[in-house]
Amino acid sequence: MNKIRIGFLSETSFFLHFNQLLEGIMQSAGQHNVDVVRLMTIHPNFVHHPDQMRLFIELTGRLKLDGIVYLGWMPIVGETAAAKTMFDPLGLPYVSLGKYHSEIPSVYQNGYKEIAKLIDHALTVHGVRKILFVHPINADDRIEGFRDYMKMKNLYDPKWEVTAADLGAYNVYDMDIRAEKVLSVIYDRNKLDPDCIIDLYSHEAAMLVQGLKSRGLKVPEKVKILCWEDVDTSRYCDIPITAFYFPFRELGFEAAEKLIAIIQGRNPPPVTEIAGRLVTRSSCGCHMHALALVGDERTKSAEAVPPPAPSAGATSRAEIRGDSGMDGCGSIDENWRRAISEGNDDVLIRYLENCFYYRQFRVQDIHSIRDHLLRLRNESRVQGREHPALREKTEQLSLKAQLLIQDKVEQLSGKMNLGLLEQSWANLNMNQFLATSFKLDMIFNVLATSLRRDGINCYLYTFREQGNNYDDLVLRFAFREGTVLELPEEMREFGRLKEVLFWKEDRQLIFSHLLCVRNEWIGVAFYEPGQMNERIYQDLSVQLASSIKSALVVKSLETANEKLAELDNIKNDFIANITHDFRSPLMIILNNTDLGLKYDGEADIDVIRKRYRIIFEASLKLKNTIDRLLDLAKMDSKGIAIHVCDIPLTLWLENIVEFYRSATINTGICITTDFPPHEIKDFYSDPEKLEEVFNNIISNAFKFIDPACGTIQIALRDLGEMVRIAVSDNGMGIPASKLEAIFKRFEQIERMEDRPLKGTGIGLAFSRQLISYLHGEIWAESDGPGKGARFVIELKKGKDHFTPEELAPPAGVSLPGQVKRQEVHFRLRADLAANRELMDVEALVSHNNEDGEFDYLKALIMIIDDNRAIREIEREYLEKSGYLNFILVADGKQGIEAAFSYHPDLIICDYDLPGMKGDELHDQLQRNPEFKKIPFIFLTALD
Repeated sequence: MNKIRIGFLSETSFFLHFNQLLEGIMQSAGQHNVDVVRLMTIHPNFVHHPDQMRLFIELTGRLKLDGIVYLGWMPIVGETAAAKTMFDPLGLPYVSLGKYHSEIPSVYQNGYKEIAKLIDHALTVHGVRKILFVHPINADDRIEGFRDYMKMKNLYDPKWEVTAADLGAYNVYDMDIRAEKVLSVIYDRNKLDPDCIIDLYSHEAAMLVQGLKSRGLKVPEKVKILCWEDVDTSRYCDIPITAFYFPFRELGFEAAEKLIAIIQGRNPPPVTEIAGRLVTRSSCGCHMHALALVGDERTKSAEAVPPPAPSAGATSRAEIRGDSGMDGCGSIDENWRRAISEGNDDVLIRYLENCFYYRQFRVQDIHSIRDHLLRLRNESRVQGREHPALREKTEQLSLKAQLLIQDKVEQLSGKMNLGLLEQSWANLNMNQFLATSFKLDMIFNVLATSLRRDGINCYLYTFREQGNNYDDLVLRFAFREGTVLELPEEMREFGRLKEVLFWKEDRQLIFSHLLCVRNEWIGVAFYEPGQMNERIYQDLSVQLASSIKSALVVKSLETANEKLAELDNIKNDFIANITHDFRSPLMIILNNTDLGLKYDGEADIDVIRKRYRIIFEASLKLKNTIDRLLDLAKMDSKGIAIHVCDIPLTLWLENIVEFYRSATINTGICITTDFPPHEIKDFYSDPEKLEEVFNNIISNAFKFIDPACGTIQIALRDLGEMVRIAVSDNGMGIPASKLEAIFKRFEQIERMEDRPLKGTGIGLAFSRQLISYLHGEIWAESDGPGKGARFVIELKKGKDHFTPEELAPPAGVSLPGQVKRQEVHFRLRADLAANRELMDVEALVSHNNEDGEFDYLKALIMIIDDNRAIREIEREYLEKSGYLNFILVADGKQGIEAAFSYHPDLIICDYDLPGMKGDELHDQLQRNPEFKKIPFIFLTALD
């Protein structure tokens, strides 16, 4: 049979006595070699994830636990129906711990019956009658227990209750606030004068003691105080409080025993009640429990109900009571009798010293041994009434034993305080480092140091980006046996959690915590504890969650900052490009107009025609840039209206292809098609918007292919419910990292060595938005730089996906206006011509200087600009000023070659050249002594 694994689902403890529940469970688990997973929810009074219970229930299923012990008094499962709704879907056995739930196996203390012991002590021992009962925060069977017992004694009066309704908004888990309101209700509002107050919370009872003192009401002379929980708060209050011992450890042990029995197929009793006991202290007027035993010489008359068993490894309850031996040395009873009969106190003292040395005890365990020794003392005193020497031996032995016990208590208390101080400093130091470590690797380094010191194993899972469920969790940090584990990627998936956590044959205890920052769930932490103090792991989880969140926020901010810097660069490039796209055409228009006005005569018809053509081309480029910006602005503000009709797509594409072919006449560019032999039917779209997209894609292809041998293929496929159109070219290609980025506004791929990539970077972004309006998709494919590109468009067939407003009556193919077509045609031919001209170097030399002559008008001037019209403008201005000799060059590479070939006297250069910036060209030439003295002038549209 596989090893059993059970879960313990309860609230995170803020009081150490809750650890006793887990200690009891672990005692049972140790006897059966059962693994325990502690599922730690946050109390609803504190900041917690609103869906924490569902997340832990899902985690239970993912861990494939065999059963669950759950804390029955948690509000979310406080009633039977709520518990069954929560746990039944798991299909696992489950046991309620701490509260009786009908139809569910339960282990609990019967508060209805046990409350009578508190009341009876006040009535019978102290003779009080005006007993006031403070209700707990939530509904509880002890309320009815109080009422029914008081009615049975004919003492019930509802005025002696402070209810949740009386407290109103102050009925909260902040006991300081609640206690103050309780006293106000009793003394200020209701004007009551109780003899005794019974409160169910030890911390609230301690606050009542302080509050009564501030009102001048002395405890216990004026008012006696009793409470339900016998814990540290009641024990160490200024006036120690008489309390009812709650058997936490026994409850945990019996609950685990019951669940394990069910899992193993046995049939344990469905309900187990565990009784508590009253521990008297001075808040009710009694002496402390041990002090009462000192004066009690009635043989075995003192209360025989044993205290809780010691912690793991301590002397067993049977050994404390004298029912069995310890390591062959006998029991306390046996060694007491031997010490008395042999007259050798060292027999008992050495036995106790060995017990304290070899076993682990808590202060409560030592108190139990003290009480048992006092009972043995009383028995011996009774037996020695007629023997003064025996009574003297008894007193001497008892005094030595009590001194030894007092020393052990002081040692344990001091050790505990020292441990808490050391832990506090260690935690403070760690928290300071965690709080100021804004990177995950720094956080994990600090955490590893702390875990190694405390002997804790830890596994941290956090979300992938945008993750929000267990499948999105990844193991970020694994620490086991003092070492950070380096696990393969597949083992870091949350689906392999069981293999990571359960790595030992022996029993394991795992604490699980949701890592949350307010309502945000950021991960899960699992711990194999080095110490059983649950608060350590809760505090650590809170600090880790905060630190990890801070690190993620910092990382996000860094990423955002990088993105902003990238966007800032893109913006600057866009501004530079758009400035160039405005200034260059404007420069061409203004300067050609200026030249025409200054120098053209009526007879210069060919010159004027050429000038008008240049002005027209520049105006079209300027208009195209402005139109694209206006389209984007319109799309952003109110969208673009589409007008859909039935399109015979094959015929439509053939017409488009012919249009583009006509633009490539006299170039080396070849446009081919791969269309189906039949017409595609039932295809609806907006032909004008679709042609806009093709204009952008094919214009881009023209930019990136060689005008001497470029190829473009347009393919069409009928995919049934879809059509696919692909435009492929043999151009410069696209890096894999840019295949998606090119569809973002203002993004461009890097320029190639010999291609000028002027433009705004908005054409493809605009195309994608248009395709989305047409209910389609567009993407790019490429095998990388130098290997061409492929743009793919997929569009739905039919018209059901269009709105009635978008549909137009089918009236054949609606093509864009001829004027717009002519503009596109003219612009494409101009771009192709410009690309062809990039390969040309023009030498216009007519009158060289002779040897020994230097006429500056005969100087050889090299003009470098990738725009032919601008080269011509610069040459014409200089020519009109009398200069005679020119070298016209299109890019930096040609400029260097021409410099060596022609040795110019002056270089006028554009800055933003393809392949090589103007300053790079300048620097290369200046490094050569032959060109070092050549004057260099930059002319550019850039700032």
